[in-house]
Amino acid sequence: MAIYHFSAKRISRSTGRSVVAAAAYRTAERIEDHRQGLEHDYSDRSGVLHTEILAPDGTPEALRCESACEIDPLGWVMSVQN
Repeated sequence: MAIYHFSAKRISRSTGRSVVAAAAYRTAERIEDHRQGLEHDYSDRSGVLHTEILAPDGTPEALRCESACEIDPLGWVMSVQN
């Protein structure tokens, strides 16, 4: 039987960290950081079996997107690629 584990960590810009880089690393994807003009590409990273965005019922589809969205450093959806 699997044992559930949850861990939450703060990511602070004042210490030189990037929430966009952390999100790209944790999801093993390529994400552009528009604020810094950088691209964080961890798509070759192995070991990530599943990523998912959980949202309550009634959430607009544009906010449920995963790789088809551009997310700003605060986590807001900037644009949706159709």
